[in-house]
Amino acid sequence: MQSEDLIFATYHNAGLRVYDLRNAFEPKELAYFVRRAGKDRRSTAQSGQGNPILRRVCRSNGLMYLTDTNAGLYILQYEGQ
Repeated sequence: MQSEDLIFATYHNAGLRVYDLRNAFEPKELAYFVRRAGKDRRSTAQSGQGNPILRRVCRSNGLMYLTDTNAGLYILQYEGQ
């Protein structure tokens, strides 16, 4: 997902990353969110505690909705630019 100057990207177990694209030749990471893995480090949906697998991000009214295959839904607020 992106706006005019920002892109919001999910990288499975590397979490959510927010980049400033005003300089297309030198993107700058502004923020990130990575859920820590639970005790069971396997990526299994049954355990609910495996490594985070973020798949989607949607923005609406200043909130971000992220889906995690192992842990469900996260709702975050981005107060940046």
